[in-house]
Amino acid sequence: MRARQVDGSCDHFQIYSGQSTVNGGTPIFDSITTDLQSVVPISLPSPPTTTSISPASLPTSSSPQLITIYGTNFKPAGDPNASTLIFHDPANNPYVRTPTNVTANSLQYYVNVQSATGTWSVIVTNAGSAASNPQTFTVYTPAANTGSLVVNLSPSGIGAQWQVNGTYYNSGSLLQLTATPATGYHFTSWSGDASGSVNPTTITLNANKNVTANFATGDPNLGTISVTILPSPAVTAGAQWKFNSSGWMNSGSSATTVALGANQNYLQFQTVPGWITPSPFYVTVGGGQTTNVTVTYQQDMTPGLLTVILSPPQAISLGAHWHVNGGTYGQGASVSLSPGTYTVTFDSVSGWTAPASQSVIIQPSGTQVISGTYTPPAGQPVIISISPPIGPNAGGTVMTINGANFATTTNVLIGGKSASNLAVASATQITCLIPPSTTNGSVPVVVQTTGGSATNSNGFAYGIARGNKLDFVSAIGGSCFGVAVNGNYAYIGEGRNFLVLDISQSTPSKVGYVTLPGVIKGIALLPPSNQYTYVADYEGGLQVVDISSPTTPKLAGFYSPTNQIWSSAITIFGGRAYVADATSGLQIFDLGNPTMPALLSSTNVGSGVAIVVKGSVNGVFAYVST
Repeated sequence: MRARQVDGSCDHFQIYSGQSTVNGGTPIFDSITTDLQSVVPISLPSPPTTTSISPASLPTSSSPQLITIYGTNFKPAGDPNASTLIFHDPANNPYVRTPTNVTANSLQYYVNVQSATGTWSVIVTNAGSAASNPQTFTVYTPAANTGSLVVNLSPSGIGAQWQVNGTYYNSGSLLQLTATPATGYHFTSWSGDASGSVNPTTITLNANKNVTANFATGDPNLGTISVTILPSPAVTAGAQWKFNSSGWMNSGSSATTVALGANQNYLQFQTVPGWITPSPFYVTVGGGQTTNVTVTYQQDMTPGLLTVILSPPQAISLGAHWHVNGGTYGQGASVSLSPGTYTVTFDSVSGWTAPASQSVIIQPSGTQVISGTYTPPAGQPVIISISPPIGPNAGGTVMTINGANFATTTNVLIGGKSASNLAVASATQITCLIPPSTTNGSVPVVVQTTGGSATNSNGFAYGIARGNKLDFVSAIGGSCFGVAVNGNYAYIGEGRNFLVLDISQSTPSKVGYVTLPGVIKGIALLPPSNQYTYVADYEGGLQVVDISSPTTPKLAGFYSPTNQIWSSAITIFGGRAYVADATSGLQIFDLGNPTMPALLSSTNVGSGVAIVVKGSVNGVFAYVST
């Protein structure tokens, strides 16, 4: 094969073949020419690197002696790119050998140096082609051992050796001792007539001497960490540990590390629901030693909140109650409970069918909201929901009432005034136009039928007229002060507009919106159903938006006192809304009835602009930025 160079680079090669001859036997070959661009490149393995070799010197010997090479990217036997050693003796004669005990960062080999003194070199290759940088070690001729010296090796029977350099020594002479560990051990210290951990060491021959070289198991360049996690229920729940950038490991497992000494290995622990995670910390690891660590998880007994919503209002007015494990808690109230499993039961109401009992699990700092709907007697009308719950004083808004037994509806009273344009859509739904009102506030809604009447005492509010009927046409730019995410949807506050974005794709798209009275400063979801968002609506106070249908968010309720309220931030914890207010400081609302926030307390801590709430075994704490 012959390559032909064009313009300074080899872009073709020619292959000649054939048997024809001319000019007295000169062969004539047919040729095949191809572009080098069509040649398939060959992928070579990544080369290893070496960082050190141990020991750095060996005595001449007819017996094999162990060396260990440290570095990276070593490959064991069986790997397509298995590592190979190439030694060169002082005369530069090569020897190709297969290593043992290969890991990614170290490998070993028993080298037979015989009497070849001088500098030896060794390189590591992967797949016989990718080569490392060389490492060197020295082979020397040891001096003859003589004199009156006893050297003990401890522990005995492990194959460790000792060396003494020199020939004949006079009294008072210095003698050098070298301790050589066997495979799997490392030198730790001298004892007897020698001390310290320096190896080699010297002693003075001024009397009979007895020296002990002490060894311990393990590689002096590696340390071991072993972690035990308690108690066993935390381990069963998923408690694990890791150090530095390692992966998560189970209790009782061990791991080796090359990061030796103090403040080198940082232990961290997996977060487990229902348990308080131990704080991370550093451990000191010594070479050839195992550091045993025991950590204990504490069970998280932070109380959770259970809210039970009873409906319809008529059943409540007739004495409907709910109970947890036999205790009475009321008609839609919330209760703080220790983590555990509870049974919720419902009282009987004459003529009505009570809901079935329900089992609930309370998690630490968690919130559970369940509903209990009573079934009315035959023919008795019942109001289940009213939409919208708020409207302008001018009236004329279409109201939709959902419930039961509406087929024979004759009238709807809103604040004591008859609604107009009454229409019975079905036995479960009626519509009408809201009458005007001269005052703001909640008013009762009464549905009258031939079989009786149903009343919702806070069924409708003549609410904030500022802007809640504005229509969103378009926007250029805008400021976003609040955001909440649940599933495939993000809820964004852009000025006065509560936007719903579909984030299931890489490019979010607006799928719904509703305009609120004030500028949106913060948004929080009420778990676990996440059906409602609570909005810190600045001059609009606290607004409730129903997002059960994300593409059609609806105003579901609000809280706006007589005095001006400027809600700046909000968070929800344990079934309560914590609001940072620019004029009132910290306000706490009970969300037992999700659409009707009830003010529990107001603490003037200054002009609140942000808030964070945390729970612990010591209680629930609100941190307000002013």
